[in-house]
Amino acid sequence: MPESVLSNIHLVTIALGNLDGYERPIDSEDVAFHVNELAPGKFTWRKYPEYIDLQVVNQSLQDARRKRNGSLVTGSSSKGWMLSAAGMEWFKNFGFKSSADATDEIQFRRGSILRSQDLERRRLKDTAAYFLFCEGKLADVSRNDFFEFAKINEYFPLKARSRRYHFIESAVSGHDELKELWAFLRTAFPKEFE
Repeated sequence: MPESVLSNIHLVTIALGNLDGYERPIDSEDVAFHVNELAPGKFTWRKYPEYIDLQVVNQSLQDARRKRNGSLVTGSSSKGWMLSAAGMEWFKNFGFKSSADATDEIQFRRGSILRSQDLERRRLKDTAAYFLFCEGKLADVSRNDFFEFAKINEYFPLKARSRRYHFIESAVSGHDELKELWAFLRTAFPKEFE
């Protein structure tokens, strides 16, 4: 997909993916700087093109968050922005007609996300909760098994937990067994999500 076909919504989604926005919140200014590298001039002031228009970047991020546009991102200007599960899926799967249509950076980061998610799925499949799930013993899954699966502990602040849960959510997307186990854990340990 050539750059000219990509909307502002898709460009900020790509920028978030390139900046590891699948693992942690990214500041609007970092998104602005990177999106200007991806599409020079597209997010700059009309009269003073040497300046990036942060308002246009923030509006594009807010538009990317809207349900009608696919809910590709989550967050806000004050708290930072992350890719949603839908945004992760779009970012992993958006295509190019030729390698000349994409920068090496975009191609590299897409591979990096896929690798991170693959490593996370391998880790999840090596947990006690997963083994109990495979043996049909979900009733035996303990709180400590949940902590191991989610890679958190009781001292993790809610913000850090949310980031972990968000990453797990995107990693299990498209993998039925892990998705089913994650859905079970969310209902079995609701206090860990408060």
